[in-house]
Amino acid sequence: MPTALVTGTSTGIGAACVARLTAAGWDVYAGVRRAEDGDRLRRTYGEHVRPAPPEVTDAQAISTARDVAHKEGIFCGISAGATVAAALAVAAKAPEGSVILAMLPDTGERYLSTALFEGVTTGSDTV
Repeated sequence: MPTALVTGTSTGIGAACVARLTAAGWDVYAGVRRAEDGDRLRRTYGEHVRPAPPEVTDAQAISTARDVAHKEGIFCGISAGATVAAALAVAAKAPEGSVILAMLPDTGERYLSTALFEGVTTGSDTV
């Protein structure tokens, strides 16, 4: 049976991915921030859902989002940074030849007033 790791499954596209994948017979490790979200997904979609609380800290998510912007030119938010950090951790342990897909469905724009941009001043070209 195919297996997927989907992050950000509490709402939105992440939750929709869980619905679609479980309907197609996949086992899904569902990344959630709160245990009750994982419980709800398991009740809704059954035994093919395995809630996976994040092992990425907020500091790691912010650092990774900044790295992605700096190194790859992708302006993403904190949750996308957490997704990339989790994908890198999975990739580090995955067998050779594994395919890892990390989707980054948010933008950094909505994080302008958060810790992601702490220390960045108006008119500054440095982070």
